[in-house]
Amino acid sequence: MADSLAAMPSPLSSINFEYLRGAIADVPDEDSAFPNRDAPFIHTVSAQWTGPQEDAGNIAWTRRSVERLDPWSHTGGYVNYLVDERADKVREVYGDARYRRLAAVKETYDPHNVLHHNQNIRPVTADRPAPPA
Repeated sequence: MADSLAAMPSPLSSINFEYLRGAIADVPDEDSAFPNRDAPFIHTVSAQWTGPQEDAGNIAWTRRSVERLDPWSHTGGYVNYLVDERADKVREVYGDARYRRLAAVKETYDPHNVLHHNQNIRPVTADRPAPPA
């Protein structure tokens, strides 16, 4: 990561590691909505810059910085950090069994998918028409 820090093109960017031990690891993976509770850290690269002429360099730096840690990465990700991902990425991060359980919960509490922004989990019967407003 030292190489990534040295090559950081914008002083507004950052590389972050968040420690995930303690109470997070006390919950069995299958009992939680969030997978990979055995991962010791979350790694994020936050690239920020001010002008469109800086896009290519900052985007390339971000991708290289993330790729450098691939050999040590767990599969998946932290769903709250997903931004503008393909629709099936949410399901991939949760895993099929966990996603099905969450879809059943969504069916109970939000059957018309009113809360559908961000990383949406569709209710089991999401194709039914919404109630009139």
